[in-house]
Amino acid sequence: MDVVRDRIAALVSKEFFWALLFFLCVFGLGAWLFTLDNAEVVAAVVGVVVSALALIVSPTEMRGSILAALASALVLVLVAVLAVLAYGRFAPKDVTADARLDGAAATTLRSGETARVRVPVPEGWGELSIAFEVGDDPRFEGIQDCADDPETGIALELTAPGPAVDLESGDEHVVELRGAEAVDGTVTVRAREGCSMRLAVLHAELHR
Repeated sequence: MDVVRDRIAALVSKEFFWALLFFLCVFGLGAWLFTLDNAEVVAAVVGVVVSALALIVSPTEMRGSILAALASALVLVLVAVLAVLAYGRFAPKDVTADARLDGAAATTLRSGETARVRVPVPEGWGELSIAFEVGDDPRFEGIQDCADDPETGIALELTAPGPAVDLESGDEHVVELRGAEAVDGTVTVRAREGCSMRLAVLHAELHR
């Protein structure tokens, strides 16, 4: 046991921690380079060359610590990369910028008027959560005050089977995609007579 403890103590020395920090920086740089266009070869060459140089120029008595630091850094960076990839695979995707109302990001409507909504859906997603913002038309600010009226809201009707859903500004509605390539529907504004409202998609997010 004493021999094993002494061997571990020799490996996990001050030089080990400095080398570990060094290799973490190198491999971290390599992982970042992989995110750039056509940088895979550069990242691989940087990692291999720097690691080889570190082993060549290190004193013989430090080779064990250098190798241990190299292996530890490689494992830690691989775990971090896999965690980032897993998060990217299962994390929600914001598609607010892709949502369109009558072909635009926002539109103005009066009570009872309707706009067509469309949100493209890439393959592999299971649900879409969407919320709309109904506010006063900026052209009539100071003239009307309809946004906070209890009557103000929307009726959302999608092409998928089901009744129209009444929502207030900011309310979230979840749609099951079932392999759909896009979510299409109509949004009808509810407001006091004479009110001109600005309708926009507040947020749209895809979920696995």
